Amino acid sequence: MNSRPGRRAAATGCYPAGVVDFVRVAEIVASFLEERGESVAVVGAFGLFAWGLQRATLDLDFVARSAAQEPLVAHLEGLG
Repeated sequence: MNSRPGRRAAATGCYPAGVVDFVRVAEIVASFLEERGESVAVVGAFGLFAWGLQRATLDLDFVARSAAQEPLVAHLEGLG
């Protein structure tokens, strides 16, 4: 657990305002696509991390079929 004031433990999935829980976002996107039989890949810096390489990033990149884009965007917009 992180004991710094104003911070919550990453394991809870709760972050200070303005901080993105990338793991949770990846789970939401992957679950949505996989439930519909779509393949998905994490690319960019997070994809490199799986190979032991590190690069600073402030986004999460996915690759999926173009037909999956519109339903995924609608789903994410519905989540807020």
